[in-house]
Amino acid sequence: MFYLIHALLGALIATNIHSVLLIIIACLAGHFLLDMIPHWDGSWDKKLFHLTEKISIKISTFLIHSIDFLIFINLIYLLYFLFGSKLVVLAAFISVLPDIMKAGYYTKLRKNRKFMKYLRFHSKIQREVGWKLGLLTQLIILIIILEALF
Repeated sequence: MFYLIHALLGALIATNIHSVLLIIIACLAGHFLLDMIPHWDGSWDKKLFHLTEKISIKISTFLIHSIDFLIFINLIYLLYFLFGSKLVVLAAFISVLPDIMKAGYYTKLRKNRKFMKYLRFHSKIQREVGWKLGLLTQLIILIIILEALF
């Protein structure tokens, strides 16, 4: 899922839960549950990763994720402005954290067995579909979350 959707789900969670620990748990669980819904986000080549543990990303995928990340950063400011709550900002960030952690692959973390186990887990639960159906799915989820949030 795009960062935007994960972050908005986090904001929704934080508007209904006021315990930092429960927000963290709910946001992480929410992230992985959203990833189980069939979607498209231009992710890496899963087959290659599962065979070789090497990540291959196309330039178009890198651009999609870069734009998605820039939208997420701006969304953080907007959420703070709209809700005036540090918990909402924390929840939005925690909801995206499992995806941000993937960037650790490009560091020495790639040599850490636990980190690679996490990447395999995260990749395994992703339910990728074609881009048309995948974007439609994300649009529907986005509308549902926005309706619930506002």
